[in-house]
Amino acid sequence: MEDLKTPKILEEFLAVYPEFAPLYTTQEQIDRFELLAEKIKCIYPRFKNAEKCSDRFAYFMLLAHYIVMNGEAKSIGILPSSGIKSNSSVGDVSVGFQATPYDKDNFSYWLALSPYGREYLAWLQTQVGMLYINWLHYLHQK
Repeated sequence: MEDLKTPKILEEFLAVYPEFAPLYTTQEQIDRFELLAEKIKCIYPRFKNAEKCSDRFAYFMLLAHYIVMNGEAKSIGILPSSGIKSNSSVGDVSVGFQATPYDKDNFSYWLALSPYGREYLAWLQTQVGMLYINWLHYLHQK
């Protein structure tokens, strides 16, 4: 049996999202998690010190979203959404999806493609409050 070096960040992440545990059973998988965790800290400087309580859980939401969007969670049955159903029929089966419900706001649309991204979006709205909501409203008016 391989002696795994599980970092604290992964232990905490799995305590919040235990459904991802089957993805991290080898040292290679754990190392890939650490690399993704570091990537998110670099892309989103706010999470540079994600150990702080105020940022840690939002960081985990975003990390879980990236895992899903990268396709790493397919093996455990967690898949990204393919859009919002805009029509359907039964005879000869026909389903349609709206390409992007967030006109001119691709970041929100991308986040809406997983439950973890939607959780992050909800958190994000609490951080910027009405400024964010007004900004989205402004974008939709253009």
